[in-house]
Amino acid sequence: MLVLGRREGEGIVIADTIKVKVIKQDGMLRLAIDAPKEIPVIRTEIYQEPDNLKERQQLFIESYTKGFSPQRG
Repeated sequence: MLVLGRREGEGIVIADTIKVKVIKQDGMLRLAIDAPKEIPVIRTEIYQEPDNLKERQQLFIESYTKGFSPQRG
């Protein structure tokens, strides 16, 4: 795991296609994520819920069998 410190306005790029930037909105620091539509971006707390296991498995299967075409969650 890579751990980085970022300030408002700074960001990172992952694999030339995913951009993550720290922004300030309503007095809070937030992450702005710019990724291709075919890459699912899901919040960790949602991703880890047991009720979402079936949906996560389906996203994974669709991603790797249909050329990365799942819907965003």
